[in-house]
Amino acid sequence: MLSDPRILATLRRHHLFDRLPEQAFQEVCNLANLRRLEAADCLFHQGDPAERFYLLLEGQVKLIRTLPEGQEKLVEVIQPGQSFAEALLFSGARSYPVTA
Repeated sequence: MLSDPRILATLRRHHLFDRLPEQAFQEVCNLANLRRLEAADCLFHQGDPAERFYLLLEGQVKLIRTLPEGQEKLVEVIQPGQSFAEALLFSGARSYPVTA
């Protein structure tokens, strides 16, 4: 469960959560996990089961797609305040199409 007031305020301002009733917002916060990664850490790999979406609080996250030939292509650089992978959950996709 998230309890840091700054993180809760950031979540509440995000367009995915700003219109949620308070009870629903609290339920989301109870399910949320805070992850801290080092610069070279991987959050998930292309092809991993798509089970979560993310909201970046600090730093940057590169989304990279590995092409069939083995080449890597930079898809996007996520900045603080941006969410990513949420469309996959709503589309029914089963796996992440990129590495983060």
